[in-house]
Amino acid sequence: ALVPDSFFLGLSCILLLGYTVFRVFGALRLPGAVGVMLAGCLLSPFAGPAIHVVLPSIQEVAFILLLCRAGCETNMADLNTSAVLLATLPLLADLTGIGLWVHFAWGATVPQGLLAGVMLAPLGEGLVLPLMHELRGGD
Repeated sequence: ALVPDSFFLGLSCILLLGYTVFRVFGALRLPGAVGVMLAGCLLSPFAGPAIHVVLPSIQEVAFILLLCRAGCETNMADLNTSAVLLATLPLLADLTGIGLWVHFAWGATVPQGLLAGVMLAPLGEGLVLPLMHELRGGD
């Protein structure tokens, strides 16, 4: 099946506005990711129905690229006890909090809640790792 032109128009508008807002937020010394999310929220109703069909695939690719970028910026020589604790303790806290919330709020079993925690907790770490690199004096 052919992809309609509205898909490419909607995708190009989202990417162009996202990049522009990312740069503007960066110039204002604000997190660029917040601007990109804001642009996506503002443009998604106007992007057309074709973009909503492939949106999950685009999100998956974007997240994989984010995790790869964070992983490639990690230098094994920089890993010491404090860095490992800074990465592990928030992950364990997220995992436990999500697991308990799913258990008590949704009535799931404890293993089901912890499984949900294991699946959802790393999502935040992909966003935290670049920030930790920035705080440590990286470029």
